[in-house]
Amino acid sequence: MKKYRLAIVASHPIQYQSPLWREIAKHPDIDVVVCYCVDWGVSKPQFHKDFFGTPYKWDIPLLEGYKYKFLRNYSPKPGPYLGGFINPGIFWELWKNRYDAVLVMGWMDVTFWFAFLAAKLSGTPVFLRTVNSSYYDTHIKRPLLLLLFKKLCLKILFHFFVSGFLAIGMWNRNMYLEYGVPPERIFHFPYAVWNEFFFEESSKHKSNVKTIRESLGISPNDIVILFAARFIYRRHPEHAILAFEKLKDIPNATLLMVGDGEMMDELKKMSKEKNLKKVRFVGFKNQRALVEMYTISDIFVRADEPEEGDWGATVNEAMACGLPVVCTDTISSQADLVRRGENGFVYPLGDLDALAGFLRTMINDRKLLSSMKERSKEVIAKWGYREDVEGMLAVLEYCTRP
Repeated sequence: MKKYRLAIVASHPIQYQSPLWREIAKHPDIDVVVCYCVDWGVSKPQFHKDFFGTPYKWDIPLLEGYKYKFLRNYSPKPGPYLGGFINPGIFWELWKNRYDAVLVMGWMDVTFWFAFLAAKLSGTPVFLRTVNSSYYDTHIKRPLLLLLFKKLCLKILFHFFVSGFLAIGMWNRNMYLEYGVPPERIFHFPYAVWNEFFFEESSKHKSNVKTIRESLGISPNDIVILFAARFIYRRHPEHAILAFEKLKDIPNATLLMVGDGEMMDELKKMSKEKNLKKVRFVGFKNQRALVEMYTISDIFVRADEPEEGDWGATVNEAMACGLPVVCTDTISSQADLVRRGENGFVYPLGDLDALAGFLRTMINDRKLLSSMKERSKEVIAKWGYREDVEGMLAVLEYCTRP
């Protein structure tokens, strides 16, 4: 008999989360059921203008290895955006099954608040896992009344509804502490990706690096700088191109642009006008094909603006494939995963001279670059689903003890 019956309320099957649910379900002491709000991207390819600029359906299994159910959704526009989840069935689900605890994967939609209330009414301990942090409250412009309303809601939520807080990283933990959550109620639950998948898939492609590069018109001897993200303005893909322009005197460097979106034509035009002949655009890549792009690259770049709720999971992915990272100081993942000078560098948003300077340093020092690749793999190996399962057991034991 398993000791704990755990319900998880999640938005939809996500490539970063489904493998985690499988790992939790494997544990002999945890019987888990995932309650999804919508089947976005499962039954058929989906399109969202802010995602990848193209319809997509993930090419890794999302519903295997754990128990799940899709709650009936009454939203007029079901989907992974504000107002897309209205699932009153969560009340009956928690009342009928009397779980030992319920993990709610966020707070910014109707169903999540239904879950908090349903858990309160049924006497079920609630665990909260969010990707928010106070950093964004001070770096994203928003109406004062909206900010005050958010703070009021979170104070009520944290004080009256949540028993255990799952911290995905340093910034997230600090937010809970700033709201007065006692440290003993905060548990380490790192924002992880399926490290083993990236380790194994990347290893498969190591022997084919030359062939894959040649198929893309990339020299086998070049240092490849990879930018992989949605081509939208807040991701600043143009910063990668403008920084690469500052490296025109380096003949053995290529910039690989992976992604799609509203800026695609603009970016291609920019590269052509600046006569950057070593910029390669390859479009959107699904998970397995994306691993090929990580494997043939040498350095990973992210240039994001601050965005609430964005961890920056491609940093995890790139590191799992052995890449050092150069990224802005505005994304949460860098605070935990990028060791300055050891496995990458962090630069102020928009400082293209700093970005280009770090890239130049790594390109010109092959020994440093090689050591940074190894260091990335060492760091990410301790930031995975194993640590998440340990954190889940710890919070279950703490919040369900007599």
